[in-house]
Amino acid sequence: MLEIRGHARGGQGMVTAFEIMAKILSAFGDFRVQAFPAFGVERTGAPIQAFLRAGRKEILNRSNIYHPNLVVVFDEGLLGQVPVMDGLQPGGAVLINTDRSPADFSEHPFPIYTIPATRISLLHGLGSRSLPIVNAAMIGALARILHLDPQAMQEIVREYAPAKPVENAASAFQAFSMVARSEGGTETVRELLWASPSTNGTDLPVFGAWEEKAPPEGVPDIPAWFKPLSVNKTGNWRVMTPVYADRTPPCNARCPAGTDVRGSSNWLPSINSGKRTKRFFPTTRSLAFAGGFAPIFANNIATGTRLTAA
Repeated sequence: MLEIRGHARGGQGMVTAFEIMAKILSAFGDFRVQAFPAFGVERTGAPIQAFLRAGRKEILNRSNIYHPNLVVVFDEGLLGQVPVMDGLQPGGAVLINTDRSPADFSEHPFPIYTIPATRISLLHGLGSRSLPIVNAAMIGALARILHLDPQAMQEIVREYAPAKPVENAASAFQAFSMVARSEGGTETVRELLWASPSTNGTDLPVFGAWEEKAPPEGVPDIPAWFKPLSVNKTGNWRVMTPVYADRTPPCNARCPAGTDVRGSSNWLPSINSGKRTKRFFPTTRSLAFAGGFAPIFANNIATGTRLTAA
């Protein structure tokens, strides 16, 4: 399975790019794919992430990608602001949107791919100079790295581009032929993508035989699950049943006037309808309010008027 993590700024179209890339991979080799973003309330221009998984077997992992095989950087300026290469696997590679040569990134021990996606996008009228929409060009660069068919890739971009389908398809096709790679270094990106299901790395771990163990000494006698989660994947809560208890409310137990608040609650519908009830006045007269406030309280509640602070 191949795991790709993308870094971009809000508004550059990375989420759409990864969704379209998932459709391309699904159409090309019947891959199982998974694409999703990770961002909150960030404004346009704030750093965001997106993730893409692709493989020949069912993808069971639903977490963010912390150890990618390929890192895609949509904005070169993020290199000094965000740890984009954290967790990159041995044999991994990095794709950067930049006008610079791959040799300019020789300080990084990974193979570096570069693509002038901003220049290509502006050439095709995608976005503006202040916020170019570079997703189509980055799709073309990814297709080149993964050895996908450029003609089929272009058709899928044209079909799913949310706006300017012709320009986006042309941008992706041009970017496909403009990718540059640094010299040296080995990578396993394509091998991981095209690996057979038996070597795809998505098999669940095989647990050995287990035996039921007694709770450790001193553990309270409560429902618990001591078997491996491979047997019960939902955890402890699956074997616990809620117990409902009917208890006296705090206002009943600690009322200074000894009023049965819950028992007197049947006068509320009458109060709401504007009717005074005999049951209401003994309650208000017994309340320990100072300065004769209880009768005022009773009258205002019964008539539906409000009290305001002086």
